[in-house]
Amino acid sequence: MGWDIMLIKTKTNREPFSSIEEVIPFNRSRVIETVRKVYPDTDCSDETWLVLNIPTLGVEFAIGKDEPIYSISLYTHGAEKSMVLAMLSYLCKELDCRVLDISSGEFFEEEDFFPN
Repeated sequence: MGWDIMLIKTKTNREPFSSIEEVIPFNRSRVIETVRKVYPDTDCSDETWLVLNIPTLGVEFAIGKDEPIYSISLYTHGAEKSMVLAMLSYLCKELDCRVLDISSGEFFEEEDFFPN
């Protein structure tokens, strides 16, 4: 499975994409610390492009070199959807952000993280 998604923060983290007036920046150190908490094996030697490669999951976190950081792109591959959703749920809670599915242009909702 492959997925291209983006993490962003907004004032309420609930507004529709077309209604977003302000994007709140991420703190680079906090992002790296949070990713390392989830997956300690993540290669963070390049703080603009974090890479996780474990047997069941590959994720590239494109943070970029610009400051401030207004979005984080994630490119996932090789994992079951439930594994990716669990990771995203944790990241969203810890970083106070939301997930945008780049291919659909839709934000994930709570029920997307924990489907029946």
